[in-house]
Amino acid sequence: MIVSRGPSGVELAAELAGAHGKALSITLVCSQSSLLPGLRPRAGRYAQRWLEKRGVTIVLGEREPITNDGEPFWSPRAAAHADRGRALPCDVLLWCVGHRANGGVVGGGVIAADANLLVKSFANVYTSGDCLQSGEEKTASAADLAAMVAAVNGARALKRGDNPKLLAFPRDACAGAAHVPVVACVNLFKHSGVRQFKSVVICGAVAALTKAVIEAAQLTLARERACVFWLWRLFETLMLAVCRVL
Repeated sequence: MIVSRGPSGVELAAELAGAHGKALSITLVCSQSSLLPGLRPRAGRYAQRWLEKRGVTIVLGEREPITNDGEPFWSPRAAAHADRGRALPCDVLLWCVGHRANGGVVGGGVIAADANLLVKSFANVYTSGDCLQSGEEKTASAADLAAMVAAVNGARALKRGDNPKLLAFPRDACAGAAHVPVVACVNLFKHSGVRQFKSVVICGAVAALTKAVIEAAQLTLARERACVFWLWRLFETLMLAVCRVL
């Protein structure tokens, strides 16, 4: 059994179903009324059809269950109890709902920052990623853009002293846009997936291919090749510009 609110659980269920088919009994539990609630409805419907065709049981509208008698999530004796009181027996319970930010670092489970991603109450700490308190959808592209702003601002603060010219998020990372456009891709095993560019949803093999290309580009970027870095920046800028007019 997989408990998830978003893409991670859908991708995990797809990997297991794609590798084992109907030989493995898989249940995906989601507290929302549809899969992939952060994306367009078409994306969630396609993912649900793909999973159900491969034998995955999908339970929607159930709050995250807890294990029976305090058994750990991976226990072979785990029996999940949903908020409606019914038992959902399983051999293994996989928890994919994410975690709140470390309360020892900042209270409330999120990190509040100003427009430059400078953590409030700190003079020289910048933040990005899922722990950032913002109205943006928690996607890899949003985290990537925020990380770029935080890194640039941190470097400028070190070099330029008391009056650095800092970037604002998301405006300076998104071609002047007030919000990060929703750009997301969810893989469904090896050769299918859903891809969203703001309001446009692409399903099937093309979506999986685009994610494979992006992953390959990111791995190449990690090798610090300058030509690939600038090509990626150009692609990212063009993509954000296209999203503004969609």
